[in-house]
Formats: sequence, structure tokens, C-alpha cells
Amino acid sequence: MLFHRKGDARAGYVLVEVLVATAVAALIFTALIRSFATTWSNSGRVREEAEAVFVGRAVLQAVGARTMLRMGSQDGTSGPYAWSVSITEPPAPIMPDAGKKPAGDNSDDDDDDSDTNRWTLYRITIAVTAPSGRKTTLDTFRLGPKQS
Repeated sequence: MLFHRKGDARAGYVLVEVLVATAVAALIFTALIRSFATTWSNSGRVREEAEAVFVGRAVLQAVGARTMLRMGSQDGTSGPYAWSVSITEPPAPIMPDAGKKPAGDNSDDDDDDSDTNRWTLYRITIAVTAPSGRKTTLDTFRLGPKQS
């Protein structure tokens, strides 16, 4: 039968069921939108971080390739990214037996032209600042000629 009787008790439940289903669908849709927005936001941060690392690696590759390593700092930009390079000499490690010669070593101590007197270790720190203000730092060591 297509028509309901006037006193049918189930007649009002259809509207309530539709409203509940709509509310549940709205909650699920809201959760999905928030999840998508968070993912989209994080992907922008990851992209920015990756680009900053690429800029830092390019600057690091140029350090020492064009000129000799020199203590100090330098600033520059690459597109929307700002970078700064700092070259320092790391603190020397304390070696307890550094002054003792190994048994059977007959070399002279007065050899000023040895490789250990011509080379030094440099610490290179590159800081890249992204357009959003997020800072990425790369830190490495390089062996280079001693400064006079």
C-alpha cells in the first residue's frame, strides 16, 4: 500500500533518520577536509625544506671550489632563499700520546715540510633561510691548506 494511515507511528521516523545520516556525513566530511588541509600544509613545508637543502648543497659545493678555504663568513641569496656560510677551525682533539713516537720510528722531528704542517681541518656551516623564515643548517668538515 502506498499511502500511510493517519495514525501510523512510523511516519515521523524517516525525517529523523535522514537528519541523523546528514549529520554523520557532515562529521565525516569535516574530518576528511581537515586531514587533507593538514597534508597539504605539511607538503609545503617538506618542499621548502628540500629546496633549502638543495640550495645549501649547491653553496657547499662552491665553497673551496672557486677560492681557497678561508676563515670567516659570507652571505648571499639564491632566488627567495637567503644563505650564510661560516668557516671556522674546529677545536683540536686532545690526544694523550700525541707527542710520543711509535716504537721503531726513526724520522726527524725537525721536518717542517711534512703534510701535517701544511693541512688543516675546517668546519663549514651553511644556514639557509626559506621565505617562510624556516632555517635549515648543514654542517661539514673539509681538509684544506693552512692559512699563512
